[in-house]
Amino acid sequence: MKKIQFDQLVIHDYEEKTFHLPLHSHTYYELVYIHKGSGIHLLNNNRFQYGEGDLFIISPEDEHYFKINKSTHFTFIKFTDLYLSEHSQHTVDNFNLYEPVRIMKNKLLKEVKLKIDEPPNAILRNIIENIVLYKFSKDISRSALIFYQIRSILVLISEAAAKLHIRIDNGQPGKEELISFIHQHIYQPSIIQIKNIAAHFSIANSYFSDYFKKSLV
Repeated sequence: MKKIQFDQLVIHDYEEKTFHLPLHSHTYYELVYIHKGSGIHLLNNNRFQYGEGDLFIISPEDEHYFKINKSTHFTFIKFTDLYLSEHSQHTVDNFNLYEPVRIMKNKLLKEVKLKIDEPPNAILRNIIENIVLYKFSKDISRSALIFYQIRSILVLISEAAAKLHIRIDNGQPGKEELISFIHQHIYQPSIIQIKNIAAHFSIANSYFSDYFKKSLV
């Protein structure tokens, strides 16, 4: 099942005891915040225990589903590529139009659970509450205020990723860097196994084989 969204930005905020959708994917990006409740988040081939304060990122390439154990209050922030391009005038050099896409599509961030400690987690909670308060605005998709709030969430994700040693900002190695690493360890077979090269460059194992072929072919 693939959900289609034509609006540039949609905010959904509700609580439910049984998740209303089957396993599905989207045509848009989605930030999911857990206010309270518990259960399992199935994301691609991964299972994550979720609870209060957790944040998940979903992109069009992903499939996910929530198995709710305890009634859960969700906030879903759903936005499209067009939403990002429409706000390109609000970006700055060190956080350009493509940075949100890199963060949302980062495959390694879908294989680990984001850990946002205090005080950033309190800041995140306040940002989500601000967005929910503003969600009934007629022109929410055009609001620079909301765009900056969403951008702030992405900055918090970047900081959490850095603590996990996950590279986001153009951190994927180029052809020369890959070849150099392999040459340096050519007589150490265990080091140049795919899982170890992927770990060295902070690339998801499930993604590395395709990335390796594209980079070296």
